[in-house]
Amino acid sequence: MTRLSACLLALLLVLAGVPAGAQEGLFSPRIVVNGRAITEYELQQRMLMLALFRSQGDIQEEARTGLIDDRLRLYAGEALGLEVAPEALLAGVPAGA
Repeated sequence: MTRLSACLLALLLVLAGVPAGAQEGLFSPRIVVNGRAITEYELQQRMLMLALFRSQGDIQEEARTGLIDDRLRLYAGEALGLEVAPEALLAGVPAGA
């Protein structure tokens, strides 16, 4: 738990030091996949998640490729006409969440 607290504290300190004008850049497109943007914010959040999960290797590269893969899966699902029913989505959520 101490490591988690340290990671969260580090993230808060980094975000607190970012000027307001620079925060706009967090939501600017960093990568575009089939017309769908991946923002700097999404990339940073994925890197934080991977760090908390203690992922091995290059966390930045893993975050980038993971988000690109997510966009490609989304595009493929839409191209096939796949949809998730609200009931199916709720069925995957643990009770009390």
